Amino acid sequence: HGQARIKIKTIDIRDFDKHGKAASSQFLCLANYKQYAYCGDSNGNIIFWNARTLQKCHTINDVCNTPISFLEGGYGFLWYAGDKEVGVLDLEKCTVTEKKVNHKKSITGMVMVEDKIWTVSMDGIIIVWTLQNGKMKEVKVLEALLPEASKTKEVSCLTVANGGRYVLAGVHHCIMVFDSQTFQKLYEIALPPTTGEHTKIRKAIEADKEGSSWVMTSDSIPFYRSPDAGRALPKTP
Repeated sequence: HGQARIKIKTIDIRDFDKHGKAASSQFLCLANYKQYAYCGDSNGNIIFWNARTLQKCHTINDVCNTPISFLEGGYGFLWYAGDKEVGVLDLEKCTVTEKKVNHKKSITGMVMVEDKIWTVSMDGIIIVWTLQNGKMKEVKVLEALLPEASKTKEVSCLTVANGGRYVLAGVHHCIMVFDSQTFQKLYEIALPPTTGEHTKIRKAIEADKEGSSWVMTSDSIPFYRSPDAGRALPKTP
């Protein structure tokens, strides 16, 4: 009694050919910006959906030669990442303005902080991008910032915390915390020894407004709240 009801609508977003056979492509990522939702698929296409009418309204084919794994929209542009490639679309013109391959290995994470895009890959490098007159520009390249105890350069995921004040990167068995404005690494939050030496942060990091972070790992312990082991993120003043 008195509880709000949530309406859920399921939409079949698959494409079918004239024989009724579903297309072989798979949707790998989703982003929303203004009144649209954007899907990136395994064939390198980006599909536009009207979030209000729930109707598909546009498709840009062959944006990328590889599957599109990440999308971020803002400031009139849609950024995408697939394999080692990062690119940007002008949403008014529905065209790719530029694309670059500056990572040496597959991109494993992408987030937007204000007007900047952070990408990270398995090469252990974080690149911060911005747009100048519609052209992609590297603002900062962060490398060789991995924990000394780590034997791998794999950086598996990114997220933002405290309303975008911090960027968190999952590296092997710890979280690295960066100041999103100065790009400086502030500190690391290590997984406790009880999780096992082979435990790695693999799939996702989520952070709430209080600065507590949740880590999804690849072992039998699906979630671990890092502040339980010690330090939590500073609270935003």
